[in-house]
Amino acid sequence: MMLTTQMIDASLEDETTPQADPETVQLVSFMVGGRVYAVDILTVREIRQPSYLTRLPNQPDHVRGVLNLRGAIVPVHDLGLMFGGQEVVVADLTVIVIVQVDDRVLGMLVDSVLDILTLAGSDIRLMPSGTDVPVVAGLYEGADGTITILELPAVFPGPHEQNREAG
Repeated sequence: MMLTTQMIDASLEDETTPQADPETVQLVSFMVGGRVYAVDILTVREIRQPSYLTRLPNQPDHVRGVLNLRGAIVPVHDLGLMFGGQEVVVADLTVIVIVQVDDRVLGMLVDSVLDILTLAGSDIRLMPSGTDVPVVAGLYEGADGTITILELPAVFPGPHEQNREAG
């Protein structure tokens, strides 16, 4: 499923439910196509400058290629294209955020990394029940606007989950 900005906007119009867990969470926030997203800091392995990517045949447009990360082949996904927007244009602030999703290591090409946030769990609003945006773990309304917190296993489903969705 492709996350589009329209889906996020629609979810913001709905009433969200406060998260019950008051525990603090740390997130890495980043910009993609003028919108701010965040992921759990525990999923981030490193942040690196874009380097040469090897394109692979028969891949979705959002897979910009693979990179060799200390001997491991890591696919790099363009989040702008994944979320139904424009391709991320590599510029001075563009980075690849390397994340661990279950047992896989993936790269996310983003416009820029913004900050590391420490939030109380109660500050994060969960998606309302019945909302079909599984890639969004929650929303945070900060002083500078809304931050969409991504659920990485839903953004990057493994082969097992993709087969289950297709069948």
